[in-house]
Formats: sequence, C-alpha cells, structure tokens
Amino acid sequence: MPTLTQNDLWENGKKEDVINYYKATKDEANVSLSELSSLAPPPHLKDYYDAQIAYLTRLVALSDNILNTLAQDDSKNPDEATQMEKAYQLTLGAKVDNEAVEKTLLSEKLKLLNVKENLNKIAPIALRKNSIQANHRIQMRKSLFTCF
Repeated sequence: MPTLTQNDLWENGKKEDVINYYKATKDEANVSLSELSSLAPPPHLKDYYDAQIAYLTRLVALSDNILNTLAQDDSKNPDEATQMEKAYQLTLGAKVDNEAVEKTLLSEKLKLLNVKENLNKIAPIALRKNSIQANHRIQMRKSLFTCF
C-alpha cells in the first residue's frame, strides 16, 4: 500500500524526487482504488474496506495538492515559504488529518487477524465437516459389512 510520505524524501530536498514519488504514489493509489471499487466486501469487512477507500482517496488528494504546489514557481519574496516548504506543510497537515483513518485501519486489520475470534467463526464449520466425514466413514463401514 502506498504511504503518505517518506521523511528521507524531504530531508534530501530534491524537488524532482518528491515529484516522482508523488506521481508514483498517486498512480499506485488510483490503481488500488480502481481494484477495490470492483469488490463487494462482506459485511464483516465493510469497515476495513471503507477505511482503505478513505485512506487511498486522501492519498490521491494529497499527491495532487503536492504536485500542483510544486508545479508553481517559488516566490521572489525571500520571506515567503518555498514551494517545497509549502508542499512539506501539506504532508504535515495530511498526517494529522489521516490519524483517525489510520487508527480505524489498524483496528479493523487487527480484528481480521484476531486468531481467537476467527477460530470461533471457523470452528463450527470444521465441526460440521468432521461430523459429515465421520458419518460418511460409518456408512462406508456398514456397507462393507453388509456385503459379506
């Protein structure tokens, strides 16, 4: 999954690297959004799905904002922030805005990975399967004994 930002990218300070990163990030996020939009998640995955969509949508918007900001020339006024500084400020704002979405994503992902809960959902299915198999074996044995 594409990430909101990379600190070393900004520390490096190369405008072209930032532009390339956010172009690639936007493309990757758009592909993910396109693929996710073709899915119809089951109810127990809906919150996770919605959080993924929200995160990717924000990532595309942030990438657009950064790319648009960096496409502009720096001001001649030395007291005004450079376009790189303005773009970096956009990432800081996005990090704050995105905290709630990231918490939801993490929470929903942990629910998906909760072994005990998932075993509780799967166990009844496994028990029915084992019961059916056991009944089938018993029937097979009975049919073998009736042949003799």
